[in-house]
Amino acid sequence: MEELQSKKRRQEEAHGDDANEDAAAAPAPAPALPRSPALLAELAAAARDATAPLRASLFGADAEQRAAESFKSARPFPHIVLRDLIVDSESREEAARDETGVAAAAAAAAAAGTAGSGASEKEPLPSLLLRAVRDEILEHVTATYKETDLFRVFQTGDLANIDGLPREEREAKLPALSALRAALSSERFVSLVERVTGCGALSPGRVDLSCNVYAPRGHLLSHDDVIGSRRVSFIVYLTDPDEPWNVETDGGALELYPLVSSRSDAGGEGASAAAAAGDTAALPPPSVVPSTLLPPFWNSMAMFVVTPGVSYHSVQEVTAREGKARMSISGWYHAPAAPSGVDSDASLAQLRLGKGQDAVRDHAAFVDVVGEGAEEEEKAEKGEEDDRDEDAEARSLRLASLAPTERDLSHLARYVSAAYLVPQAWNAVRRKFEEDGSVQLHGFLRPGLARALALATKRTDDRDGLGRGGGEEGPNPRPPPADYLVGAREGWTAVGPPHKQRYLRFEGGAATEEELKEVSASSAAAETRNPGPLLSALRRDLFSSLPFFRLLKQLTTITQLGAAGEVRRFRPGLDYSVAHYGVLTSEPRLDAVLCFVDDGSLGKDKGKRSVNDDDESEWGAGEVGGFEAYVLADEDDEEAGAVEAGEGGEGRKKNSDQKKDAAVYKKDDDGDTGVLNVPAAANCLSLLLRDEGLMRFVKYVSAAAPGSRWDLAMEYKPQDDDDEEEEEEK
Repeated sequence: MEELQSKKRRQEEAHGDDANEDAAAAPAPAPALPRSPALLAELAAAARDATAPLRASLFGADAEQRAAESFKSARPFPHIVLRDLIVDSESREEAARDETGVAAAAAAAAAAGTAGSGASEKEPLPSLLLRAVRDEILEHVTATYKETDLFRVFQTGDLANIDGLPREEREAKLPALSALRAALSSERFVSLVERVTGCGALSPGRVDLSCNVYAPRGHLLSHDDVIGSRRVSFIVYLTDPDEPWNVETDGGALELYPLVSSRSDAGGEGASAAAAAGDTAALPPPSVVPSTLLPPFWNSMAMFVVTPGVSYHSVQEVTAREGKARMSISGWYHAPAAPSGVDSDASLAQLRLGKGQDAVRDHAAFVDVVGEGAEEEEKAEKGEEDDRDEDAEARSLRLASLAPTERDLSHLARYVSAAYLVPQAWNAVRRKFEEDGSVQLHGFLRPGLARALALATKRTDDRDGLGRGGGEEGPNPRPPPADYLVGAREGWTAVGPPHKQRYLRFEGGAATEEELKEVSASSAAAETRNPGPLLSALRRDLFSSLPFFRLLKQLTTITQLGAAGEVRRFRPGLDYSVAHYGVLTSEPRLDAVLCFVDDGSLGKDKGKRSVNDDDESEWGAGEVGGFEAYVLADEDDEEAGAVEAGEGGEGRKKNSDQKKDAAVYKKDDDGDTGVLNVPAAANCLSLLLRDEGLMRFVKYVSAAAPGSRWDLAMEYKPQDDDDEEEEEEK
């Protein structure tokens, strides 16, 4: 991976923005690799017969029947892993003798319900040719770093491009890669794929191939691979044969997701037989928990039929040491026509459909915690004040637009830092907000309350074994969490579906005002608290209150009509949300997000950092994810073309005329990508006016993060500009 990273840096230095354009599979100006006589013999055999490198015992009626049975019985949807795909000629007889044992293992796996998982360790057979493929890719093939809300990966262009190279150059520098591509595209092997998977006829000669390299922190989120006529998805793993892959420490498993058996079943046990067979009518969503993990073992090939709304899979974050990468060649066999359901059930279609439907929320009016409205009514009844002729909405609007009173400030001072409760601060914040449309208020809560929340969140992460708890240092992520539902207790619920999001939402009761005072005064009390009730109390008593509505007016000049919000936890190595049309903003909203992360700024003792000195910079630079991004949606061409990826990712739709990189969503006329990142920071309130046409997401939180991202995510419905102008005229 270091070689690929070095190439990426050289590309960026030499070409600037051009380094983000699609990378063709072109050879670098390096000499051909030395080849042993044994490898030359393997290449010569492959030149005579494209299927020669393939393990011969894959073929034959009995072997194919066993493979088909294993494929069909695998869950959560049919799949298979072929081990020892490419073997040396001297090993082929050994592979044939071993076939009886393989068949017995397959039968045992089927009986145990793990058929096709490929999870058992065994010594791989020698494969000089596949080793040469790996070396050629590292030495001669250009890969481009790509990162979006869905993935983080180094990826080549379509390996079909090697056919465009002069024959002499191809044979000199990419002979093994060419041989592998020929074997996978051969009529004999494609026919084997058809018989084993029962996928029906595949288009002859149409095979997509690309190389994907996941360095540490690399990942790919859940999707079903359905685009156009893709029919069978496959991955050939090229992990280091001399350093076997260990999923428990290295991560990088291919995760397969079942469909939930009911809408409330977060950990559903699997798709129904009808869904697995491709009946996509009224499909339930996928579970937030994968039920099968396939290790990326060297020289193995994973394969499954691409089925709209069923074949959900992801690549678990790579948590290996620096320099150890998950390399694979992945692609698709195509059907003559697109499958049914591609326009409605496919995950990409679901991300494009239903504009704004997931963003519809009920905005409640403010809570009159200081009793000002009741006092007005009482005065009006006594004749001490005019009885205004106004409805409830107009009255709420008028009250929310007033400047904070002494009682308001007294209420706010229970929670908010005194620095933000003076006119000078309001003026400074307002200028920044009017200039940029957003502002971050660091140190927003009072120190005692902020320290209590910092302790509660950190200790909860420690108890759950998440983050770097205990002061563990180093650049590599921790091993991936073994329990996908860790922390889903005591009012916390897992939220999906995973092709849109996965995080924990708190749905329990809020703490009392007395409990907030107790944790603010006592570190011991704070360390044992569930953060959910504490953040929920802030939502109820502070962020939904009339005094806070009035404070927002001073900070933004905008009067708010109502509020909605939720308490969230994004766990390292697990959680995220993605940009999709369901969260497309159709009407302006003011986002107010109070965030807590362990960035070392809120240590237990004054001036003492809680983890290490790099935590603040890691969150701030976005290296561990967890930032909230606002994306300008491309609504002009919803049906436009192809998508980047492989097992390497569903990607973002790509306009073939513009040739946009997967990491760029849309550029406006000024060249702006339309992406604004708001970094996660402890005790920080982010205010942002979200205009029509924006989508937002929280970037996947890496297992390398110091801990979870905890937040109280509020949104406010602002007064319409026209209504506000009318009020001012009055």
